[in-house]
Amino acid sequence: MNGGHIESFVTAWKTATRRIGKPGALFHDFRRTAVGNPNRSGVPVKIAMELVGHKTMAIYHRYNIVDKNRLRAGATKLAQFFADNETKAAEQKVLPIGQAAKEVA
Repeated sequence: MNGGHIESFVTAWKTATRRIGKPGALFHDFRRTAVGNPNRSGVPVKIAMELVGHKTMAIYHRYNIVDKNRLRAGATKLAQFFADNETKAAEQKVLPIGQAAKEVA
């Protein structure tokens, strides 16, 4: 904090995480946050990759962890899609293949 020499990264890291109220946080937790925040805010993947310095999709996806809340939100959107389209599907006429061919001819 005073600009002095860091004797031990581990000690400095423990001190820093304790001071910000995140004791026990891992260095890569913040890397995951750096990838996740642009993703959640709608930044296109290519731009997010450039921002965090990832050159491959494999590394980007390694750090882009999908949490349970985002999975639930995705499932809710999918359920809503099916609910919205259920009426449309019920209104469509479905015929056996043989009968459909006769009606087309």
